[in-house]
Amino acid sequence: MSSPLQKLFMTIYIKLYTGVYRRVGYREFSIDVDNPIKLSMLLSKVEKLAKALDSLDRDGIPYIILVDGRYTSLDEDPIIMDGSKIKIFTPISGGDILNREVDPLELVRDAYRRYRDDIHRRLKEFNSLGGCGDERLFLELIFCILTPQSRAIYAWNTVKEIYLNGCLWRCNYKELSNYLVKSRFRFNKARYIIEARERFLDGSIDFKELLDGYPIEVRHRLASTIKGIGYKEASHFLRNIGYTFDIAILDRHILKYMQKFRLINEIPRSLTPKKYLLLEDRFIWLSRYLGIKPAELDLLLWALETGYIFK
Repeated sequence: MSSPLQKLFMTIYIKLYTGVYRRVGYREFSIDVDNPIKLSMLLSKVEKLAKALDSLDRDGIPYIILVDGRYTSLDEDPIIMDGSKIKIFTPISGGDILNREVDPLELVRDAYRRYRDDIHRRLKEFNSLGGCGDERLFLELIFCILTPQSRAIYAWNTVKEIYLNGCLWRCNYKELSNYLVKSRFRFNKARYIIEARERFLDGSIDFKELLDGYPIEVRHRLASTIKGIGYKEASHFLRNIGYTFDIAILDRHILKYMQKFRLINEIPRSLTPKKYLLLEDRFIWLSRYLGIKPAELDLLLWALETGYIFK
């Protein structure tokens, strides 16, 4: 007759790769716990592993955590269930993690060497906008309002057209929307531009005040203050005026490459601020590993997508 005793513990399997493995000294092991447990609590139970991750943080070396094949982080801190398999590694390799014969990130490095001079010239142009007047900054803001789900080159050509024709400062909603025929959601965008224009003219949009602070704070302020501007558009604006080159512009072309590099499982339909910050951390991780600044990497991936450097 079989014993009625039930399993009194859960077993969780952990496998370490590359830099993490070298710091801990062993490659794989299992942990038995009584109940489902948060990832952070689980990792803290293994003293050598916890010390290794702390040392990686201190050295500024990022690492990636997979739980049952899905990317996660200590910020997400998921609940780990019985039988879960955890992989922790740094850096990304073309070996047993990605299971590819050629590391795709090496292809990115090769492309960076080809595009580097053009990218640096473009970033110098962005830097030069920092000393421009408020009207020039406002044009960049309008450009970023127009870019969602629209081609950036069309958005910039539209900005130039409505500015040179004097429409930006005098057109009503209907007249302005007629200029936006190549922009998706043109009627909403026309409303956003009209409202931003009125607030700019009456002084309630003051760039000196909006741009006062650390980039993360300023981005949140822009997204909270100006209709039509979310974290992506605010990041785009801050990069284009040379305010910071160290945040991510998580457009679809960036997310597509993040998916190719298996930093995300799928391209999200929308990004809440919390989700944006989480994925931005992964993009910054990729940037650090490649040794390419976030702003440079964004322009590089854009060039790989379109064949040219833009904005």
